[in-house]
Amino acid sequence: MAGIAQNATGNTYGGFFSSLSVAGFGVYGQATAASGTTYGVYGRANSPTGYGVYSQGRMHATGIISGNALTLTGTGAQIIRADNTGGGGSVAVWGLSSASSGGSGGRFETNSEDGYGLLGLANSPAGNTAGVYGQSASFEGYGVFGKATSGSGENYGVRGESNSSAGYGVFGLANASSGTTYGVWGRAVSPTGFALFGEGNGAVTGNLGVGTGLTPPTHKLEVVDNNNSTTGSLLVTNGGPLVNASLFTYKRGAHLLRPVQIHATA
Repeated sequence: MAGIAQNATGNTYGGFFSSLSVAGFGVYGQATAASGTTYGVYGRANSPTGYGVYSQGRMHATGIISGNALTLTGTGAQIIRADNTGGGGSVAVWGLSSASSGGSGGRFETNSEDGYGLLGLANSPAGNTAGVYGQSASFEGYGVFGKATSGSGENYGVRGESNSSAGYGVFGLANASSGTTYGVWGRAVSPTGFALFGEGNGAVTGNLGVGTGLTPPTHKLEVVDNNNSTTGSLLVTNGGPLVNASLFTYKRGAHLLRPVQIHATA
């Protein structure tokens, strides 16, 4: 069966099919061949602004586990586009994996040298918006998890940037009002690595502890040496003369021993 609409203008149809059944199909297509690249329904649009398949209303696709329920290919700027003009918690694209373990609600990949697996844009110039928002209900989960798998090079599991004159490249907030919480936690497995490293100035508005473990420091700067050290735990080098700093105390274990000598070495 072939249908052709020959008018060059107007809202025309090569074929029109309708079903009044509460469980009916306006168009039903089935490719029964057991092999080959087959199509239950195939649509093509030659116009650069046309649609091969256009749907008004919900669209549903199911497929076997070993294959793809829906495959879209193309060379345009947008292979698939979803617009949702609703408000509140409405979403343009919803991905759900019902697997009890190991599933992903969505997967996005790019082979480009400077591409993004997932690009999120919040275009509003005001408001508490987020280009990418992640949330986890698990007691040991991650709202957002980033991993750089290359074993070499200066790569980043997560990188944040801000162009604002009062912005934050990365901001961490622990909202719990009790417990040992962390706004930002850093860990380095390498013995020559740094859990935290900064290029530029550093500032702490509260107390800062070095070697204090999970015990909150009680001084502006508290250095604890639990090893049997005789040389102290604080060394400052600035190329100047030797300075005795009576404001600093050296603590080994639970014992306050002596003021810390700040050695200025060239």
